Amino acid sequence: ADVVYVMMFDEKYWILTSKGNNEAKKIIMTIPDVKCIANEYKCITIEGPYAWSVAKRCFGFEILGLTYARFIDLPLDDITITVARLSVTGEYGYRIFVAADMASRVTDLINNESSSEELKEIDAEELKMIMKTTSIEGRAVQQNSLDIIGINPVENELRWMIDLRKASYIGKEVIERELQNCTKRVVAFVIEGKSENEIGNIDGKSVAIGSMEIGTIVSSEYSPILKKRIGYCSFNIPWGYVGISGLSIVGVEGAIIKTVSTPVFIPKSAKIQVQ
Repeated sequence: ADVVYVMMFDEKYWILTSKGNNEAKKIIMTIPDVKCIANEYKCITIEGPYAWSVAKRCFGFEILGLTYARFIDLPLDDITITVARLSVTGEYGYRIFVAADMASRVTDLINNESSSEELKEIDAEELKMIMKTTSIEGRAVQQNSLDIIGINPVENELRWMIDLRKASYIGKEVIERELQNCTKRVVAFVIEGKSENEIGNIDGKSVAIGSMEIGTIVSSEYSPILKKRIGYCSFNIPWGYVGISGLSIVGVEGAIIKTVSTPVFIPKSAKIQVQ
């Protein structure tokens, strides 16, 4: 699964997928009149709680007015760039789209306007690792972390994506019909009692209380912020609640699971006021 963004211009649109998602790209390229422009443009991303400060110094105060998933065309000397407010880490994030042969000018500008302590250059693989962790910790919209075949959104605890207070919303009848047959509930957890090196790969393993198996681990990642393993577990409904401790992982002796509420931590961006 992937989140696909569509950027609508006056006379064209861009479709953005995650880097390396060749399956999505293959499907999109079957649409008539769609062509790949990946070789014509470069995307430079600034991520982090102070990304807005760097972007403001480089491209002007106009970027401060961008709400999430909005973009603006801006002049930069003799070229035009497109700045979009899009984040994959749960912090402030801006993507700068520029003609491929002009990309070095933009990266030079960003580096010149930022101190080495403020800015760190990373590649796509490092960003992917950050995304995997923050998709769990911050409950970002990363559906692949909750990709359970045959489970509906409410069972996956995706109520935060749906305003259930509305009298009606798209898909309401389908969700309510499937909800009647819910047998599982996905809840976040942390692991205590074992170091990261001792835990190993636990995705897909059973969770038990005593000798009774009550759930299955969906996904897990080590959190450098909490310094412990965190993740999601699909529980039988009677056990799918926050605050349950003393659960064990079948086959991993000494590892204790405790269910917790999400987000496990609040991104720093939520505490910073843009100026």
